Amino acid sequence: MNIRLISAILLTNFFLLACQGESDKSDASGTVSGENQDSQPKNKVPVEAPEKLPNDSDIVPSWLDSQWVPPVSLKKFGFFVPTKPLTHGKQVYDYQVNLPLWSDGLEKVRWVFVPNDETVAFKSESPWSFPRGSVLMKHFVDPGTNRFLESRLYVHRNQGWQALVYIWNEHQTDAALISEAKTIELADGKTWLVPGPEDCARCHRSENPVLGITSKQMISFDGIPNEFMDELSARQQLTGYKNSENLQGFPALDHQSASLEDKARAMLHVNCSSCHDGSFSFDLSWQVASDSLIGAPPQFGSLGVEEPALIKAGSVDSSMIWLRMNLTDGRRMPAFGTSRPDSAGLAVLKDWIESLRVSDDTPPEDDDTPPEDDSTDGSEDCGGTDIFGACLERIISDSSS
Repeated sequence: MNIRLISAILLTNFFLLACQGESDKSDASGTVSGENQDSQPKNKVPVEAPEKLPNDSDIVPSWLDSQWVPPVSLKKFGFFVPTKPLTHGKQVYDYQVNLPLWSDGLEKVRWVFVPNDETVAFKSESPWSFPRGSVLMKHFVDPGTNRFLESRLYVHRNQGWQALVYIWNEHQTDAALISEAKTIELADGKTWLVPGPEDCARCHRSENPVLGITSKQMISFDGIPNEFMDELSARQQLTGYKNSENLQGFPALDHQSASLEDKARAMLHVNCSSCHDGSFSFDLSWQVASDSLIGAPPQFGSLGVEEPALIKAGSVDSSMIWLRMNLTDGRRMPAFGTSRPDSAGLAVLKDWIESLRVSDDTPPEDDDTPPEDDSTDGSEDCGGTDIFGACLERIISDSSS
């Protein structure tokens, strides 16, 4: 073969191998062949690893220590990481209620922390009993923005239950402990009054301050336990419940088969009975028959209405309960925890009152207390708009004098 031809072939192969080597080197460095290298990031920013939930077995209730000081940061409890939606550990249960307490239209996310190897005692008629170390949590959400506003905690310590209130930051990454009531502006331009820890005791008044976790709220109107009960039972953390028990929970306001009376009485129990439980004034508890309300004279004023009654059969305009729940001044009921009327609840109450026959409107024989004149504008009645303070205190004071 011609020596020149062989030399040309060898030289060509040498150049081909050299080019292939440069191509391999470029690919190994992460640059695609033929791509403009100027388009590649010169300094890659490392991606921060997502925050991890703590190991649930490590969540030891440090609040059982008598020297425990509540953390300023809600996140320090270790129950959640600030994702959207919030993610919590397996020791924290979600729960729903059949009929929520009216809170000016705010939505709520409800959690319960139960320590490992501890159990919750089911009660058919009274609030359930939670072991020491448990924490009940309720997060309030603005439906206009889907942002968390505040979180209320009831912490079960050795010396009893302690209320804590936290307000969420702008970035929704954490919430800070507060010591007194604060006002928050909502997306609709109105305001929401966040209670201080001491204000919580106005409703959660008993030694067992649990209000929402009862059989009436956890078992449906059709007698079916909710997912919270199922999960507690599956983890063997619920005692005292028997499937054979014939229990019926509160109906939702839009329940199709429940009677108007059942829905109205459930609404009154949920929103009013924490105060009106028979310890003073009248009793709006579910266990008390509605007959005790129909035709009964009011004990704390008539709002200038002639022939008023707590519930006046056929007439909402003479029914003090309905009228006071429609007010927005210092005379309104509930006296605190809300400042706007509950239109859905009041619609059910109105329909029930108007369905009552006038023959049902018979005052109890043992109660001939004359109604008081209460025709004032309300500003001196209950301290104006101080929904946490003046009204109930005045009523209690009047009832004891």
